[in-house]
Amino acid sequence: MAGLSPEKAASIERLAESPCAERLDALFRMDPLKNFLGSQGTSRPEMSMLNLALMWRVMSEVGIWFPSCGVHGLAGRLLDAIRSAGGDVRLSTSVSGIIIDKGAAVGVRTATGDVLAAEWIISSADYKKTILELLPPESVPPEHRERVLLAPYTGSEFCVYLGLDRSAVDWSRWRADHLYFRTPGGWTGDDFEDGEIEACRWSDNFPAAAPPGKCVVILRAPYPYEKAASWRTGEKARAVGYLEFKERLARRMIAAAEAVLPGLSGAIESMEAATPLTYRDWGGRTRGSIAGWAWTAEAAGKLRSRLLIRTPIRGLLAVGIYSATELFLGGVPAALRTAELAAEAVCPPRDQPQM
Repeated sequence: MAGLSPEKAASIERLAESPCAERLDALFRMDPLKNFLGSQGTSRPEMSMLNLALMWRVMSEVGIWFPSCGVHGLAGRLLDAIRSAGGDVRLSTSVSGIIIDKGAAVGVRTATGDVLAAEWIISSADYKKTILELLPPESVPPEHRERVLLAPYTGSEFCVYLGLDRSAVDWSRWRADHLYFRTPGGWTGDDFEDGEIEACRWSDNFPAAAPPGKCVVILRAPYPYEKAASWRTGEKARAVGYLEFKERLARRMIAAAEAVLPGLSGAIESMEAATPLTYRDWGGRTRGSIAGWAWTAEAAGKLRSRLLIRTPIRGLLAVGIYSATELFLGGVPAALRTAELAAEAVCPPRDQPQM
């Protein structure tokens, strides 16, 4: 923790190892209030005090921004910037391995067998995939490999994307961009570990996502990877019946959401769903993880550094939300900031030395 006094650094470590539930239990009696303060939803608090403080700082002081170009627009602008500077972008080309020579990363091998050499390799794959799958095992210091293997990620989810006729839904219980709720019976059970559903009217922040009179709503709920794993037969390959499986779960979620959004089922004009397998194969996330490293106090200290941008491999940098172990900015901003730090490591300002 560069720049911090020993006392401040020790205080931060204590907060990282302190479960917020213990503090909230000592201060409040009402479970709904404790759950809201500890999770910003209806779930039992699991975060460390450090992550809880960072989360509320982002929500209450820093704020959450939505890019005017939309989330996909960020990728489009990056693509344009790289190409305008003479860079080569290979879309739909996955990397099967990072090439190591004399202890340094010197290139990558694609799934099609092409070898691309470079002075620096910057991986935006999640950190576990980078260290445990893309690198030769013998190239990673054993202690670091073991720590990465044992440190837990956040879980996965089931997500439904809906295009709606806005006028056909009763929005009287909708007072913000996001709505967290639980419904009695019919939703929790064998398929889901948690009865909480999050609803977001996405088009409120990005009107271009829907034509006039329409809107986009996203429904999400925690869903364990193990429940979907048997449907995966290979990279982006699924067993027969997978589409029906997604449809069944989506309809169950919509029926549960209709308890607070009357008319939802009849307002649907388009629908798509994502499972943990979607996040694994199209998002490149280990076991379909969706939100970086686990936020619990028990997970604190599994990795020695809070920023993992500089890997133990010379010439290899990691970026994205999995290259930071704490919720210091949230998802997309953290990904952008870690990429900026990696760029500064490769091309430092003139008054800073090379790595």
